[in-house]
Amino acid sequence: MKKIVAILLCVVFVATLGACAKDYGYDYYNYDLSEYITIENYKNLDIVIYTKTRDSEKQEVIDYYTAYYATADTAATVAEGDTISVTYTCTVDGTKVDAESATSTYVKLGNDTLLPEVEAALIGKGCETPILVEATFPADYESDADVAGKTATFEVTVNSVMVDAEYNDEFVATYFADYGVSTMAEFDEYMNHNYLLNAIMDALMSDPAFKVIGYPEKELNQLVEDQCAYEDSMYQSYYGFTLEEVLESSGMSLADYKKSMSEDESILSTMKGQMIYHHIIRAEGLTTSDEEAQALQTQLINENLAYYQSMYESAGITGTTLNSYLADVLATLKSTYTIENCKLSILFDLAEELLMNSQNVNYVDDFDPSAETTEDTSTGETSEG
Repeated sequence: MKKIVAILLCVVFVATLGACAKDYGYDYYNYDLSEYITIENYKNLDIVIYTKTRDSEKQEVIDYYTAYYATADTAATVAEGDTISVTYTCTVDGTKVDAESATSTYVKLGNDTLLPEVEAALIGKGCETPILVEATFPADYESDADVAGKTATFEVTVNSVMVDAEYNDEFVATYFADYGVSTMAEFDEYMNHNYLLNAIMDALMSDPAFKVIGYPEKELNQLVEDQCAYEDSMYQSYYGFTLEEVLESSGMSLADYKKSMSEDESILSTMKGQMIYHHIIRAEGLTTSDEEAQALQTQLINENLAYYQSMYESAGITGTTLNSYLADVLATLKSTYTIENCKLSILFDLAEELLMNSQNVNYVDDFDPSAETTEDTSTGETSEG
């Protein structure tokens, strides 16, 4: 599921560099990359999109997020397959078993988290009313050998039933605005786009002529530094600790962590994608202008500033305090969306557009030879073909 989400909501790597505060400048990958990567074919690739598989995976993404943003309903009745918040106390021979008890834990019915007798007793029941259920642990119960084969009494209370969010335009606008979409139709197009783009990148990298010889040290180090800076910011924002402090608590130095990151497959995959795009930019002679970059910079700053202003105002922040906050936000946005970063973002978009429009794409229904059937016209029956 996570892989599908990554494919449909992201591309192989983060194509825009605008999210990083580092002003890369045109020395960033702006040289012959032939000692690091070999690419002969990135146009006229034969791409097959199996639409039933794609659409099924798109629906899995929608289902994942409508469940992720589910709300708790205390008036609902429990049904098979529901995710519920439940509190239960297990006693065996009159003694509470802490390991088999839980408070306000989330359980998806049907996943064998609860004993079958307990789960069956909850179906059709409402919330916030305790019930007593007797259930027997399996004789080979591995989680707690002390209760294996024993009959227990469970006092169970369903706190709430999680109700999936409704998938509609409002849902998309609320949770996927960062992807530049605000309607179901736009989100569908967005997922189709990324599905195709990843298929193209997979085909490109599967070409026998495609080779990654190595990774340029300067860009690799910069990517690691950017990732560490991001993680450091997150740790300080949420927990009040620096990344280095967090690492030290687990016995790892920051230097060792950076070394491990430089060998991490996700980091190297990002670099591989960046090198491909920069190779295309250089090979095709793609260019942009200061005026285009300034227009993009203005757009990004204004959009983000409006978002933060709305967020602060909804929290009741107004007047001079609001202005002070927005001034700090504006300074951060200007250092983030620099002209150089905006130029690179535009060039990446141009490279992506070229990739998307220069392939031989064939859309077909999925075909499973084992399921192929032929019709016997004399009997009207079908048979395996």
